[in-house]
Amino acid sequence: KEIFSWDLKSIPDLTQLMDLEKASKRIISAIENKEKIGIFGDYDVDGTTSCALLFHFFKSINIDVDLIQPSRFIDGYGIHPPSIDLAVQKEIKVLITVDCGITNCEAAEYALTKGIDLIITDHHQDIRENLPNAFAVINPNRRDENCENDLKSLAWVGVSFALCLQIKKN
Repeated sequence: KEIFSWDLKSIPDLTQLMDLEKASKRIISAIENKEKIGIFGDYDVDGTTSCALLFHFFKSINIDVDLIQPSRFIDGYGIHPPSIDLAVQKEIKVLITVDCGITNCEAAEYALTKGIDLIITDHHQDIRENLPNAFAVINPNRRDENCENDLKSLAWVGVSFALCLQIKKN
């Protein structure tokens, strides 16, 4: 019964994730300053549903966003410098990764050099020596995250939902 409940009051506090507030404030600032926001989504089911959730969330508050979804066969997994170049061409100032990015330290550094505030949202383990040097890294499985154990098993669409909640809250 607990697993299939529609009672949103019984879900864990999703807004406790590290960097969630920082990311939401940057996104709100981008909206207020009419800066272009992009969503870079992984190509799998979790990434695609998360892209859809964020796209429809922004649409519901009358904000246009650009979607970038790589090809599994051409681009491989994660975000890479060519994707940052595409974001630059589209004049994106804030780029939100969806279901990827926790291991893409080089792309995060490259985004810094191109003037893009990269917000990495992921749920995979951070297996690199260091976290990516991004504007924000939201991930219930980052090594320094103190969130409740209930959040460690979130699929990325749950992290996406948490970001939407925090933006609405601010």
